[in-house]
Amino acid sequence: MSADREKTSVRRPEREDTARAPRLASGPASIAPADNRGGARGGVTVLIGAYNAADFLERAVRSAQQQTLPPLEILIVDDGSQDRTAEVASQFAAADPRIRLLRRAQNGGPSAARNTGIDAARGEWIAILDADDAFLPDRLERLIEVVADRDADVIADNFFWYDASSGAAGDLALPPGEAVEWVDKYSFVAHARPRSGGSDWGLLKPMFRKSFLDSHGMRYPVHSRHGEDFLLVMDILLAGGRYIISRYPGYLYTMRSSGLSRTLIDYQAMAAHTLALIDDDRARFDPKLTALLRERNRSVRRWAAMSTARSYFNERKRLQIFFLSVRDHVFLHAVLALAAAKFLRSIGGFVRRVA
Repeated sequence: MSADREKTSVRRPEREDTARAPRLASGPASIAPADNRGGARGGVTVLIGAYNAADFLERAVRSAQQQTLPPLEILIVDDGSQDRTAEVASQFAAADPRIRLLRRAQNGGPSAARNTGIDAARGEWIAILDADDAFLPDRLERLIEVVADRDADVIADNFFWYDASSGAAGDLALPPGEAVEWVDKYSFVAHARPRSGGSDWGLLKPMFRKSFLDSHGMRYPVHSRHGEDFLLVMDILLAGGRYIISRYPGYLYTMRSSGLSRTLIDYQAMAAHTLALIDDDRARFDPKLTALLRERNRSVRRWAAMSTARSYFNERKRLQIFFLSVRDHVFLHAVLALAAAKFLRSIGGFVRRVA
């Protein structure tokens, strides 16, 4: 999804209307005890990894505080920030006993920060929340309702692309619906392809059952700073874990154009990690799965080439464009596509001027 897509005004949806996003609650959050209903018997830990997030951490934390199903705890892991992130988090912790601040001495990336939080989590479930994103008010309640009578180890839901600068939500990541889907390793990989014409399920924000992670010794892969959710979910599925997706939206995914913290994605590294999965003993003898992983790799490489080509065009790096086009046919295709699009725009502009 591109950041310049059409936006819709933010409002709270009725249960039968899943096409628009609700406005986030504002003002101070009341402190409510954790709710132990249904699948939340052991409570939910909301885990926020934060690096240089002082300017926007408040929105994420308040969205967790104001859940209709109060979390057992909110863990903020300061990943070696060089700004006021720890100070902001400490202020929240002083005002709300559910909030704990964990500090890492050095920046280790999202995986390392989340692993620190997973190790310290007390909840039966761990819900991941990026510091520049937000939960919709009823997200935890809806997720727990879904897992209450299902033997799942991971659950994810739909999300809205969100422009924080305008306070508006755009399109949904997945087509809306009330259905709950069981996801196996084949369907997950088949749908985890960036910019392939469909939604990238690798972007969905999971909620994990902590006992499954602990019993299998699973944590986020610290070698990856991008695509880490995809890799951990794959580990879970390859170990026989059960994964379900709800298409009701509960998450606001902040677009990079909003000027918040989300960094440029290293698609080349994501492609390399996908190839490494093909050599994993749990996947290498499964022709169907390896074929899907190769297709994901091709999709990631295409988007990596397009992202690099667009950057080189903007910076007028003509020599780099030429030499990389000679060496890499995927990059060459991206260059030709961008050149064609630019040519068509110029023709359209000329036609409008003379009309």
